[in-house]
Parts: sequence; structure tokens; C-alpha cells
Amino acid sequence: MHKKICFLIIIIALIGGQEVFAQKKGAKTNEQEVIAPKKRVKPGEENTRENNTAFIEALNQKIQGNYAEAIQLFETILKKFPYDHASMYELSDVYGIQNEFPMAIKWASKASELDPDNDWYYLALSELYIKNNEPHKSVAVMERLSKRKPNNMDYVESLAMTYLMVGEYEKAVSQLNIIESQQGVSEELSYEKYKIYKNSGKNKKAIAEIENLIKYFPNETRYYSLLAEIYMELGMKKEAMKAYEKILEINPKDPYVHIALADYYRQEGNLKRAKEELKTGFANPDLDFTTKLRLVGIFIQISRTSGNISDNDLKEMLKTITQAHPDEPEAWGLYADIALQEKNYAEAQKALMKMITSDSTRYNTWEMLLYADYALEDFNNMAQHAATAARFFPLQPLPFMFGGIANYQLGNYAKAVQMLERGKDFVFDDPRTLEDFYTLLGDSYHQLKNDEKTFFYYDKALKNNPKNALVLNNYAYYLAVTGKDLEKAEKMSFESLKIDASNVNNMDTYGWIMYKMGRYEDAALWIKKALEKNPDNGVVNDHYGDIMYKLGKIDEAVTYWKKAKDSGDKTIENIDKKINNRKLYE
Repeated sequence: MHKKICFLIIIIALIGGQEVFAQKKGAKTNEQEVIAPKKRVKPGEENTRENNTAFIEALNQKIQGNYAEAIQLFETILKKFPYDHASMYELSDVYGIQNEFPMAIKWASKASELDPDNDWYYLALSELYIKNNEPHKSVAVMERLSKRKPNNMDYVESLAMTYLMVGEYEKAVSQLNIIESQQGVSEELSYEKYKIYKNSGKNKKAIAEIENLIKYFPNETRYYSLLAEIYMELGMKKEAMKAYEKILEINPKDPYVHIALADYYRQEGNLKRAKEELKTGFANPDLDFTTKLRLVGIFIQISRTSGNISDNDLKEMLKTITQAHPDEPEAWGLYADIALQEKNYAEAQKALMKMITSDSTRYNTWEMLLYADYALEDFNNMAQHAATAARFFPLQPLPFMFGGIANYQLGNYAKAVQMLERGKDFVFDDPRTLEDFYTLLGDSYHQLKNDEKTFFYYDKALKNNPKNALVLNNYAYYLAVTGKDLEKAEKMSFESLKIDASNVNNMDTYGWIMYKMGRYEDAALWIKKALEKNPDNGVVNDHYGDIMYKLGKIDEAVTYWKKAKDSGDKTIENIDKKINNRKLYE
């Protein structure tokens, strides 16, 4: 049975006359007669060669989309030949194409009045009534057509659909029963009747319709699923379970039954069994991946509202899905997202690496991976991932920033500078990110002993944010180390202390500037505060030893130098000479 009725218009222009919708004698299409229209014309108004030529020209304009010209030509024809129903039909069609349904209905009605035996005119009129939100009028048209051609099942089906539009459910079913009596039981018909009964609240009849399908197709598990579904909706859980058991009996590997059983046990309050059924369903590779992912989305919503499903449960579901579909990146992405929320960065990193192996074209995946690398302080992988991401996405600044951070931590300062210099040029309308680039560039250039570039980028960072305590502190400290512009260094360092007074590095920097300015008592005060916060800091102990030496307290100086050495900080210069010779080397 056809789901849709095709509307075909065959126009044959013959010399000396015009025939529309003509059919060879005895020909049929799907048992549907295509009847040539009767020519109801008055004497002296017969079709002429002139009308034929004008009709073809009007059709040509319609085909080319010149609708205004087509309308004008058809109307001209109808002034000369007011009974030309074919021109009326075509005029109706042009108006319909332009959604001018009242005019389209007017001309389709006239055409059907002139040639009441022409099916196509009625079909067009029925469709126009539906488009104009007048389904009851469409019903009347289809009733007339179906009554005239009772053996045409396409018409019967169309009538059934129009009955549904107006809520005449029993009449719709009666039409479907006519088709069933002609063509036999089919899934399509039974399912339509099932939906009609179900939507109209006639559940017993809906169940009977599915049971009838099962009678004819006893090994089709989908019908048992439908039966179980309606039983569940009606609260008939024992009957639903019998239907599920029948599915498992027929096909133990049915991909959907375990998902349905999970919902069954969830409604029963047996969450443990529900999770087991879900896991079994998710492990089945025959259950399509999209369905699994959609279900996980539902369970994520449930977990956020009710708390009945934990993040660990979701991770287990996703892990099962990824094992069944290892090449699907979306599952790994969801798994990684949950792991990141739990701050389980190692699991997130593994999942994201699998994800980019399957699909390396998604920028967000790379960004999430770089965050996981950073959280794990896995700077080797972070440097490699950043370099690859920068090649794939050369206009995105963050891979360059992550690459700069990773290479800085690995001591590859020249490489860090190279990545950061490139990446900063792709930052637009984001002062905070640009500030971070400038800060990192200042730190990296300092490691390369390029003071000019160091202070240049620190100045740019402070221009973006004068309250950046980290830059203020580092800038001040490096000025103090070089012995340049100590007054500027002192102001910057004091500003950083006002912003972050409890920071050990800020205290140490301010004390060290006092030392460089020869204010040893003040220096001792601030370095002592830093040691109280962090007594094992090697650099701070070394600084305090130097200050004690300047204050003439040699024994104390040596004591603190030894603490500096014991810290294991390899960056402290001359520490062994200081201890062994009990002398300050600057």
C-alpha cells in the first residue's frame, strides 16, 4: 500500500485539439483508473488550436516560475473558454504554489464541478483544504472520492488519515479495516490502529491490536516490546515482565530488551538490578551507539535531580559503552567530562587521548586534554600535545600558551618563548589571556637572561592589570637581583604585599630589596616573616644567612646557609663556599 498518493499531470497536446489527463484504453496504474475528463463545452466553444497554443505557453511560464505571467495567461484562456477545466486546475496549482489557498480552492472547486469524474481534481482540492486548515471539508471531498472508487485502497487510506485529522477515530479505524480485509494483516496497518486506540484512550483495543500482530508474527520481538510498553504505562507490570521474558526467549541478544528491563526495575525501586540490566544493554554492540548516548544523557539529568545515579555509575556505563564502541569519540568525551568534574585527571587524560586518536579534529578535546596534562603536571605530554594542537589549530592561542608553560617547566626556555611569541598574536578582545601571555614571556626571557625583553613584557602585563601581584613581585625581585632602579623595585614589591600580604615570595622579595638598599635590619624583619611561613625554603634561608652576615652574625649566617643547602635547591649559588669559608660571596 502506498503511503502517499502521487499527483501526476500528463498533458498531451494534439494538433487540432487538447486532451488532459488522457489514458490509453484499458490502462491502469496500481488498480487506479485515470479517467480522461469529459469535455463539457457549449456549442461554438470547442477547444481550438488557439487555445492549445495559449495553454502550452501558460504552462511554460509556470514551469519557469513566472507565476504572475502564468496566471495572466490562464485567466486570458478562461475568458475565451470559460469551461476549460484543465486551465482552471493549472491556475489553482499556481495559486497553491504561492500559498494563496483561497484562490487555489476556488479554481480547483470549479474544475471539479465541470469534470466531476476526474479524480485528480478532487485529490488536489482535498489537499488544498488541508493546507488551508479546513480538514472537515477535505473529509467531505475524500468521502465522495472513496465512495465512487471503493476498491482504490489509496483513497481509502487517505480518507482514514483525514478522519484522524478531525478526530473521527472510529471512522479512521473502519477505513483501515477495509484495507486490512483487502490486503491482509500488516504491521503498518495494525500499528496505525494501535496508535489510534492508544491516543484515544482505548487501551484494551490497543492491546488487542498488538496481540493480533503477535498472532500472525509470533517471532517478531518488536511487537512484544510494544505490548510490554503499554502494559507498563497501565501499571500492569506482571504482564509487562511476561512480554520481556518472551523477548529474551525468542532472542536473548535483543539489543533493546535490557534497556526496557532497566526501566522496569527502576520503576520497581530495584536500582541495583536496573543498573545491571543497563550495563548488559550497553555492552551489546547491536544496540546502536546513538541510543546509548541518548540514554546516558537522560541518566545524567536523573543524577542531577534525584541523586539516584552517582558519577561512578555514569562512568561505569560510559566505560561499558566505550568497550563496545571503542572508535566512538563522543563516549570517551563524556567519560572524560565526568572524570574532570571529579578531578580525576589521570582518567580524564586517558579518555581524551583515546578520543583524539579516534577524532583529532575537535578543538575542545585538545583544550580539555591540555588542562588535564597541566593538572597532572605532565609537562612532557603537555608540550607534545600543545605542539600538535597548535599545528591543527594555528589560530587558537591557548595551545601556544600551554606549550609555553610546558616548555618553561621543562627548562626549554627558548622553545617556550617561541610558542608564546606566536600565540599572543592570536589573542583578540581578551585582556586577561593577553596578560597571561605577557607574564609568561617576561618569566621566560628572564631565564634567558634577557633583561630588556623581561621588563618590556612585565610592563605590558602591568599595563593590562596594574594589580597583578605576581608580575609586581617578579619584576621587583629581578630589578633587585640586577641592582637596578631599587626605588621602583621597592614600590612594586610593597604594592604586591598590599595585594597579597601572606605570600612568602612577596615577603622575601621585599626583604631582599631592603638588603640591596643596605637596610639590613628591615631586611631581616621581612625575611624572618617569610621563614615563619615557610621555614624549609632554600632561597629564603640563603637570603637570611646573607643578611645575618651583613649584621656581623657569622655563626647564624652559617646556620641558615646550611639550611639552604639541606633544602636541596640546586639554584643557590656559592652555597658550599659560603659554608666552608664562613664568608659571603656575592
